[in-house]
Amino acid sequence: TDGSATGNWLSEEGFPVLAGSGMLQSDVFKETGSALCAGMGAKLAAPEREVVVVQGDGGLLFQLGELASLVHNQIKLIVVVFDDGFFNADRIYQEYVFGGRESDCALFNPDFAAVAAAFGLHGQNVTSVSGLEAALREARERTTSTVIAVKIDPMALPYRLRSRIEVWKRRTAAAQGVSSDSAPNGARVGSS
Repeated sequence: TDGSATGNWLSEEGFPVLAGSGMLQSDVFKETGSALCAGMGAKLAAPEREVVVVQGDGGLLFQLGELASLVHNQIKLIVVVFDDGFFNADRIYQEYVFGGRESDCALFNPDFAAVAAAFGLHGQNVTSVSGLEAALREARERTTSTVIAVKIDPMALPYRLRSRIEVWKRRTAAAQGVSSDSAPNGARVGSS
């Protein structure tokens, strides 16, 4: 996965990683859009392993052309795209850190399953956990790549983000308070 809001969902208990070295996640630079290429590299490095790429819709939009690389190079991946219609990490920051002044976060997504089919891959839309489970089982049986587009609620927040939001709220409240080394008008006093 990449460093988008989608990556935070993979930190939840519902996504256990059972194999050693079984998960590649960008958690330092938090770049959006790296998961598909990282997944291709993982599959080329270990062709015997099943590789599942979990990507947000915004991240996949950066890499749609790489679907052609999957076909051209005969790389079999299962690509799960969480489609919430937003650059959702940005939307969440704007809502909770910057007081809801949302700017340029909404996406105008294609039908990702239809795009996959246009590249010659299997594409499937799902709207439920049971539908995702079935689609994943079916994708494992295929010899070519599959793109599974999962519609999700953009307002749902994984635990990791909820806990960060609480920290931001506390820091913001503390920063808005008048500190003990401030004059009554809020100006800093003492040595600089």
